[in-house]
Amino acid sequence: MKKIPNSFTILLCLILLACALTWIIPGGSYPRETGADGVVRIRADELAYTENTPVNPLSLPSCIVEGFVKNVDLILVLLFSGGAFSIVNASGALQSLIRVLAAKCQRRRVLLLVLLTTAFALICSNQALQLFIPFVPILAMLAISMGYDSLTGAAMLILGGGIGFSTGTLRTTTTLVAQQIAGLPLYSGLWYRAVCLVVFLIPTCMVLCLYARKVQKDPCQSPMFDLDHEMRVRAQQEKDLKASITGPQWRVLLVLAFALTLMIYGTLRYGWGVRQLAAVFLALGIAVGILERHSADQIASLFLKGSSGMLSAAFLVGFGTAISQVLSAGGITDTIIHGLSQAMAVMPRWSQGACMYLANTVVNMFISSATALASVVMPIFVPVADNLDITRQTAVLAYNFGDGLSNYILPTSSALMGILGAAGIPYNRWLKFMGKVFLLWSLLACLMVTIAQYIHLGPM
Repeated sequence: MKKIPNSFTILLCLILLACALTWIIPGGSYPRETGADGVVRIRADELAYTENTPVNPLSLPSCIVEGFVKNVDLILVLLFSGGAFSIVNASGALQSLIRVLAAKCQRRRVLLLVLLTTAFALICSNQALQLFIPFVPILAMLAISMGYDSLTGAAMLILGGGIGFSTGTLRTTTTLVAQQIAGLPLYSGLWYRAVCLVVFLIPTCMVLCLYARKVQKDPCQSPMFDLDHEMRVRAQQEKDLKASITGPQWRVLLVLAFALTLMIYGTLRYGWGVRQLAAVFLALGIAVGILERHSADQIASLFLKGSSGMLSAAFLVGFGTAISQVLSAGGITDTIIHGLSQAMAVMPRWSQGACMYLANTVVNMFISSATALASVVMPIFVPVADNLDITRQTAVLAYNFGDGLSNYILPTSSALMGILGAAGIPYNRWLKFMGKVFLLWSLLACLMVTIAQYIHLGPM
């Protein structure tokens, strides 16, 4: 059997491909200006071809370092959360909680999968998926305790959160920015985006439950069968243990619950970012260590051990972001966008809405930030939509789907690579599962955008 390259090899190959494209595709740039509302817009009819600035292969290490610098806050969250949960895990509190949950949900495992996936969809309709990366190991352990695999645990978060983010029902960093640029009332079209969330969520939950049931019947069917061996053995050993939580463990869980509540409150009330969350995880680790009466050396040792377990995830985030850094340095992103907008105009009338979604998906490969993507593509696709008699609301929907759905299959997505790294899932094995789901999502996206095009989803 031919060996499949690991995640880092795949990312390095993509970085080299991006570098090669900067030597082939001519450079170009749209003029940009910041409006009174603080939103950066481009003048879509003024693309200026520039002198080529191909990326020297010798400068690729610098681009990779820049990828790490750009995501330093997220990397700190990964490292600090790994350290904090290492101290929490040493208390056995989480393991006991998982045993209790697994025992109580033994006959309702499928329902639990659906409820957790739906919960993440609703939460991530307004919150960032990155906030939940530290809890991926817990989801993986819970899934294995229920007879599934670690991929099922990660998929609950990725699929649910991905649908919530991509349908853009209440997203401020995507939908509101795009609608502001398009001159639409903020949060208009909410009813249709809510319908889209349901349309995506139902078949996705069915696919996930069918996959989980297949793994439960035959663990060898899991792409993670060999890598999950140690966790399966541990889960089997703990199956005979009494499903109960001791007093000291309850205290640890209460401190953990307080920290999670504080993070949610701080995010909603004070707009905390991942940097503040990293600080909370650091404090959580120290607090639990003191509560467990560990010495300073023990706390430090456990924290460093947990942080080292997250190094792979941190490196995946940095390397993935380096791809867009290379393309940006080569100055070819605007040229690619211009070519896609011109190609759309010659497509058949019935397919133009779907083509707008596909064009946004391609652009998302080169621009990792959702807000930056909106500021680049919306000034281009709004006049294109007007000329093609497609409503601006439909253009916003196509942007939402194009920006969001591909984030959970592209290695340039820091959220995806962080989750996979935290769960110990190689990128190539994730693709075996996610490839079919993404195809389903793309078909649904094309369908919903086409319906929006034909019902003239408003307001204009």
